[in-house]
Amino acid sequence: DVIVAQTDTSLANPVYKTNGWTVWSSDGSKRLAKEPGWQSGIRSLEVTDDGNSVLAISALGYASISSTDDRHSYGSWRDVSEGIPDLSGFALGGVTGTIHLVNPKGVQVRRWPSNDDRVTAFALSHDGRWLASGGVGASPGAIWDLTNPGRTHVALRGGQGEIESASFSPLDVTFLLATSSEGTLNLWDRETGDLVASVS
Repeated sequence: DVIVAQTDTSLANPVYKTNGWTVWSSDGSKRLAKEPGWQSGIRSLEVTDDGNSVLAISALGYASISSTDDRHSYGSWRDVSEGIPDLSGFALGGVTGTIHLVNPKGVQVRRWPSNDDRVTAFALSHDGRWLASGGVGASPGAIWDLTNPGRTHVALRGGQGEIESASFSPLDVTFLLATSSEGTLNLWDRETGDLVASVS
């Protein structure tokens, strides 16, 4: 199935009843569910691996978690700058630099301060063990071991600018590849946090 956000208005004049998300059948012939609009300008939608919960983040940093059948509204959060599905639900990045792990119903499971003042990017390894975070702050970011969340991590060293998007190497999770706000493509060693290569 396919999930899409609909935003019909500007932040200066929000019409909440038209700003929502819709689940369509994969061929587009049938609307399966629709969340009534009440957020301003949805800018990000993320769905859990089982397809049962959806995270919607608005342009103003308001995040809501609901069931994809539109029958249940779960937890909601304010001041969220980024979100990504993980094996237990979602990882949320706060505008204050805090990382929150929440279950599929939006209940916080764990929280800790990141290495950044504001988290703006996440990447999760395919096995769900490693979470990379980047954002605005003194360091490029960090890689967190989710078997010991918030306690075991490797700080990324080297590189310029803020991480805008990132991905782990798909087979062995040896490297983290990330784009930066300076227009560079950086490759870090996941185990040491050392910058291996950088291309402008």
